[in-house]
Amino acid sequence: MEFRKNIKIINFLTILILYLIFNGKIIMGNELNNNVDNIINFFYSNQNKENKTPFNNSFYTNIEFFTLKGIRTELKIHYRIWTNYELFYKYPQNIKNFDKKCIEKLFLIHGFAGSTYSYQNFSENFLEIINNNENLKNNNLKSKIFFIFAIDLPNFGYSERKKIKLSSVDFSLIILKLLKEFDKNYYLENIEWTLFGHSMGGRICLYTIYLYENFIENFEILFESKIKQSKNLFKIFNFFNINEVTNNEEYKKILLKNRFILISPAINNSKRSDIFLKISFIKKFLVEFIKTQLNYDSIKKILKFVYNKSPQEKDIYGYLNPLILPKTIENVLYMLDINDIINIYEFIYEINREFVFIWGENDNVVKLNDENLKIIERLKFKKLYIINGSGHCPMETETLQFIGPIIQIFYK
Repeated sequence: MEFRKNIKIINFLTILILYLIFNGKIIMGNELNNNVDNIINFFYSNQNKENKTPFNNSFYTNIEFFTLKGIRTELKIHYRIWTNYELFYKYPQNIKNFDKKCIEKLFLIHGFAGSTYSYQNFSENFLEIINNNENLKNNNLKSKIFFIFAIDLPNFGYSERKKIKLSSVDFSLIILKLLKEFDKNYYLENIEWTLFGHSMGGRICLYTIYLYENFIENFEILFESKIKQSKNLFKIFNFFNINEVTNNEEYKKILLKNRFILISPAINNSKRSDIFLKISFIKKFLVEFIKTQLNYDSIKKILKFVYNKSPQEKDIYGYLNPLILPKTIENVLYMLDINDIINIYEFIYEINREFVFIWGENDNVVKLNDENLKIIERLKFKKLYIINGSGHCPMETETLQFIGPIIQIFYK
């Protein structure tokens, strides 16, 4: 009897943790799928065989930084580039001769369990519309050159798997590091970036903007009057890695637009550490259990809930392939088992940029509820676009509807 009682307790805790991870919905495959070989073969048949990268527009970069815990680490980050400059890959140095006013730079940050694939539909369709739509021939959008950078966050997509704890501030420092590197490596300095963030990536985007405004854009002006008086800013400033940002001239060359795009952002989810994940045997049990559930059928069910519609086969593999890479689940659970040192609610109203929100009408993952609407209402500069019929990923599922507001933003 005691043994059965213990089994019931373990089962209850496991279900509870999965409930938290999937935001209140438990979605699991009915049977185990052992066709991992088929999945891996599908992935390799669709990758860029010549360069042995996941996609034809895949690149890797190594970045070195200090976490807020003071740990020096190096990470290999996978990213992709889409552009309507056809000679970009042959003659990137030609960008130096372009009119800077004609260049737009987009930086895309995915959400939890996402990757660069999350923005693939958007990026490809957006550029196709820009280049081929007859209605755009007579406006200045046609003459613009777009560079779209999408990254895989550490332990997601095809970036390196590493056992490391990263807070939202740490993720933001990685973003700033990449912005600096991309500017330098691709001759894109002195041009403003437009940041996009989806779900968890939306929260990271908010932290990035906050750090940028206070430690790069206005650091020398604000230091005496604000940073020393602000408990939040002083908490961050006390950490070693912020000194690298504030004392490095290359960071000061980073330019951000006065507006940024948040897609169903996880605003009210700053504290991610869960007490159950601190219990070793539960964490190990959970990792192994999730691995058994990572199969075609279970991902299909999860995406059907997230998308609010049935996913295509390419979508299922687009999410499944990175998740079955070794050390993914255990590293993700370890990485996110940390509380942020400051809460979004403590600084979101201090951000002096325009918030552009894009939300799926039927988003069941991050709902556009009264709490989120109140936050949006309190912001000084904001726009809210609701995508009809869409779930949590409008840039993937209702791509053309999603592109509409983006074109309006760049057409201004």
